[in-house]
Amino acid sequence: MLNAFFPVLVALGIGLLIGIERERLKGEDSNRRFAGIRTFTISSLMGCISMMTGSNLLFGLAVSLISLFCMVGYLANRDQDPGLTTEISLVLTCFLGGMAVISMPVAAGSGVAVAFLLRIKQRIHYFVKHTLTNDELDHLLLFVAIILVVYPFIPDVYLGPFNAFNPKKILTLMLVMMTISAASYILIRLFGEKYGVIASGFASGFISSTATVFTLGKKVSCNLVSNSKALAGLCLSSISSLISIILVMSIFGVDHLDTLLMPFIIGFIYLGVSSFFLIKSQKEIKKREFSLELSRVFDLVDAAKFAMMVTLITLLGAVSYEYLGQYSIPITMTISGLIDVHAATASILSMVHSHKLIASDAPFQVLTVLTINNAFKSFLAVSGGTRTYGIKGTFILMGLSLVLWVVFYLMNI
Repeated sequence: MLNAFFPVLVALGIGLLIGIERERLKGEDSNRRFAGIRTFTISSLMGCISMMTGSNLLFGLAVSLISLFCMVGYLANRDQDPGLTTEISLVLTCFLGGMAVISMPVAAGSGVAVAFLLRIKQRIHYFVKHTLTNDELDHLLLFVAIILVVYPFIPDVYLGPFNAFNPKKILTLMLVMMTISAASYILIRLFGEKYGVIASGFASGFISSTATVFTLGKKVSCNLVSNSKALAGLCLSSISSLISIILVMSIFGVDHLDTLLMPFIIGFIYLGVSSFFLIKSQKEIKKREFSLELSRVFDLVDAAKFAMMVTLITLLGAVSYEYLGQYSIPITMTISGLIDVHAATASILSMVHSHKLIASDAPFQVLTVLTINNAFKSFLAVSGGTRTYGIKGTFILMGLSLVLWVVFYLMNI
């Protein structure tokens, strides 16, 4: 019997929560607006009680009455408040009251979301009008369109030459890259100029840690950024690169990859401690600091390039495997490791799924391409940056590879 009151309490809470937010904006006397805390609470309880009777007709009547009252209220106040937010929220509150009978968690969560959305009205308007640019909006709409319109209809099968391609997996990788690129862009805008180099180093690592290391080296050699800040950016780009590898591995869900968890955790600690001491020891440079170019983080171009790279490396691995067997894998992994460690990891796991590679060998191959990539980045640090940046960068990157291999060995003996 007591359980029957729980939906009523949830409906009461939903009405009070949304009503309190609306009451603060209601005003007084002649400026008094439509609906406040009592109206919203009663609307929610009306929806709940009508649904508890088990009559859909009665619930529909309750919603219809609330809708009619909202229309009358809007017509009476449209000159003062032409918006429909409060009226629509009142009808939705009645629906949520009814939903509390069917699913209390869904109703409660939705009620909190509605109240929060109403509360941050000013922040949303400011963000849309003054913060979000037209290009960012275009890229965001494109991203949402791909998720809602394109993604559900992509087949999840291996096809093409040598069964090397899985369209669903490739598009999933593209969406992951676009998502973390968007998050990276937000991170840079939040941190601004003061820690722009360090934050953008971390953000750029999601896109290409190799390019980040080379770009930081060039800026150091031009005296636009200190060695300490550049090396901290190098460490953080390696952290984001490891995070990207973990995300790629989670997409494919290949067995035996859990053996890389502890090596990666120790690697995070090693890079985190290194970047902390580098940031603490940094020296300011009088010239204006730079920010790595990330103007296209919402764009489809970078994600498409990544997907194309994964596709080509996977095809290369499939073709070479067809003619050279297991002997082709070291050659393929060396080439792919030089190009992009994220794409190489995706290709390794794709080969496992298409039975071109044994699952138990996947962790070893991932560490191999990561080591090759770190060696190539060390070469870029030496050739593109100052002597200090090159030497210390090589020490950090190859030290990371050593840490990963040692922990991996200890975990598997």
